[in-house]
Amino acid sequence: SYYEHATKLLAAHDNQRAAIEFRNAIKLKKDMVPAWRGLAQVEELNRHWEGLISILGTIVELDPKDAETKLKLAKLLLVSGAADEALKLINSLDQGDNGNANVRALKAVIFYKLKDSSGAVREAQAALKIDPGNVDAMIVLAADRMADGDAKAALQILNAAPTEHMTDLGVQLFKIKIFEQLGDLPQVESLLRKLT
Repeated sequence: SYYEHATKLLAAHDNQRAAIEFRNAIKLKKDMVPAWRGLAQVEELNRHWEGLISILGTIVELDPKDAETKLKLAKLLLVSGAADEALKLINSLDQGDNGNANVRALKAVIFYKLKDSSGAVREAQAALKIDPGNVDAMIVLAADRMADGDAKAALQILNAAPTEHMTDLGVQLFKIKIFEQLGDLPQVESLLRKLT
């Protein structure tokens, strides 16, 4: 009943009370995955990333086959500076999911963060074979080109991104960095104006 009440509160956007009810349900039944998922949803809506990492970790323990939660947890671990933990999690996921472009792209980002550029490029290229429009993989390849001093090639890679990602904040910020390296200040100014 706590869980049912919590889902109604969440649907009514009463996140604080929904979180309390989800926690009450979990106190009574610690392995109630739907209640943990509801609590994760509340934490994500409230942007409580540290709490969300802990909750997602619990969900992964209770439901080890939940690939979507593992992927989300790995992204949060990477952003929080725990790249090694993110890689372990992705490797556990990757064994049965070699055909998932998002898994391969995240693995590429993790490798790049761990300064393994050859592994990053390999995984990014594998992701692009599966999904030619995967922006994360494109960003990794563009970053690798930038590191080699080839800003024009990096820009060319990003310009090949699908049009729906052209306004993506990460892509725009990366393009600003490229234009700065090329010394093209009018383009930097133009992109900054678009962002504001």
